[in-house]
Amino acid sequence: MVSTHEKLNIWIAANVTMVKHYIENEGFSPNAKDDNGYFPLAAAVAYDHLDVIEYLLQRNADINLTDNEGGNCLFYCENIEIAQMLISRGANHLLKDHAGLSVLDFAIENDYEDDIINLWRGLFGIPLLNDVNDGDNQAFDE
Repeated sequence: MVSTHEKLNIWIAANVTMVKHYIENEGFSPNAKDDNGYFPLAAAVAYDHLDVIEYLLQRNADINLTDNEGGNCLFYCENIEIAQMLISRGANHLLKDHAGLSVLDFAIENDYEDDIINLWRGLFGIPLLNDVNDGDNQAFDE
C-alpha cells in the first residue's frame, strides 16, 4: 500500500491536478515530508514540473524547507530557469547541507549539467567552466 507521504512526494508531483486534489480536498500539507525528508516542492523541482512548483508556492510551500540531509529545493534543481525563479522568490542558494556542501558542490558531486553548474558558479563569483583553462569543474579549486 502506498503511504500518504509517498503519494505527496514522488508520483503525485508530476500531476498538478492530483497535487491540488490532495492539498485542497484531503488536507495534505504542501510541506509534508516522507521518512527521508523529501517534500513535494523538491519532487516538483527535481522533475521540472513548473505548474506544480507554482501551485505549491501559491499554497505557501516553504521555499527553504530542507530534507533530512539539510538541502533545500535548489539541491534538486537541474533547470536554470526554475533555479532563477526559485532564487527570485527567496530560495537560499547560499545554504549548505549537513555535509557542508553548497548547491554548487552538490551539483558537481552529482554530475549535473555544465549549464546549471555555471549558474551556481556565477552566483558564487567563481569563473565559469568555459573560462577555466584546465576544464576541471571542482567548486573551489581556483
